[in-house]
Amino acid sequence: MLKTAYQQSPKQELAKNTPFFNETDLKHSFIIDFENQEFIHHQAEPLNYLFYLIKGKAKILKTERNGRQSIVQFLTTGDLIGDLTLVQAETITKDVIALGETCCLAVPLAYAETVLKNKVLFMQQLSHYLGKKCSNGWTTLQRIRPMN
Repeated sequence: MLKTAYQQSPKQELAKNTPFFNETDLKHSFIIDFENQEFIHHQAEPLNYLFYLIKGKAKILKTERNGRQSIVQFLTTGDLIGDLTLVQAETITKDVIALGETCCLAVPLAYAETVLKNKVLFMQQLSHYLGKKCSNGWTTLQRIRPMN
């Protein structure tokens, strides 16, 4: 893992056109590079950042009570990690693992909770993102088990 302050990172351009963050938000952020199979986050550990994938892929894994892991979601460029924690829809976090070289914008969760949640535009974008995430999951679920 290589963590660099946003303003000092040579990868600033990758994060400039995000629909979620403006230049002021980016100044409070970091750019973190992860290698293949490196943990972006460990299950049940406190989440310190709201991550935005600016390059690469990742997978979210949940460990069941019997110890088996299941893939909950695959993430790609433009996806968020920590969105459900930010809106308090999830209290126990999951494992998130990079698939190949992955680069994330990392916004401190404390900043997201105190500043971003009070910005109407951010919350509109987050609501739109979560709605798409839910409808994509619902569509997949319907294909697997059609509702009667």
